[in-house]
Amino acid sequence: MDVANACKTSSFVEVLQLKSLNIGFSLKLFNQKAFHDLDGCCPENLMDISSKLIEKCEGFPLAIVVICGLLSQKDRTKFEWDRFSKHVNSELDKDSGINRILALSYHDLPYNLKQCLLYFGMFPEDYVKKTD
Repeated sequence: MDVANACKTSSFVEVLQLKSLNIGFSLKLFNQKAFHDLDGCCPENLMDISSKLIEKCEGFPLAIVVICGLLSQKDRTKFEWDRFSKHVNSELDKDSGINRILALSYHDLPYNLKQCLLYFGMFPEDYVKKTD
């Protein structure tokens, strides 16, 4: 909100404060993203871990989507998700800001994709890069 208010061009511009998702919508988004190949149905063995992760996201859609993206790289076993959940929980407990969540997604990338992300991060948004 501070950044949005600082960027207002006039006092007539209204800044809309977005609300976080309630638990029902958070659960629906999480299941759609994490279990899209299962028609959004969470397997029984992952329900407890999924609930804990959703709670940690505090209704932030970006957090839910990033965590689901990270989980898509993991095996859908209770052991793998529990290990991931413990790592995410420790990071989120330090600071629940979006920067921490995005840092998690960056640090979980393979080395070659980190380089690619950093390279394309140099270009402005919507920049069209011509290839030869």
